[in-house]
Amino acid sequence: IKNRLEKISNKTIPDSTTIVLLYRHKDDLCSRSSDNYYSRSEINERKNWLKPWLKKANDKNIFFLYLFEEGITLKTKKNPKKEVFFSDNNNFFKLTVFKNKALCGSSAAIKPNGETLVRHGEGSIYYIFNLLSTNNWSSLFKNIDK
Repeated sequence: IKNRLEKISNKTIPDSTTIVLLYRHKDDLCSRSSDNYYSRSEINERKNWLKPWLKKANDKNIFFLYLFEEGITLKTKKNPKKEVFFSDNNNFFKLTVFKNKALCGSSAAIKPNGETLVRHGEGSIYYIFNLLSTNNWSSLFKNIDK
């Protein structure tokens, strides 16, 4: 997953970094873009909404990307250094991480040790960032054999 994200984003992800992904499913009726087309203005609006989360990710050593299922058109700028919106070419992430389609998107947090939490539905980014706190995260994985 890390290698695939580095290839998509053209960025290096240090081994000690937590990864947070948002995922938009094709034909998601929760979104104004249920037509599977994200115009430049829709993308800018979404990026403005994400600004506090991107800052939080940066402050907490979190690599963040927003992925869109293949078949959704994204009119992003071609500035790869700042871009966080990417197409899930060949639906790799849909087939490996986001196997269950959900309305209002999905999200995932992947810790450097491989512990992974996937959440589906509206507001998932709030929950993912809240669950990343040490106490919350460890309570989720405390009974899992390592």
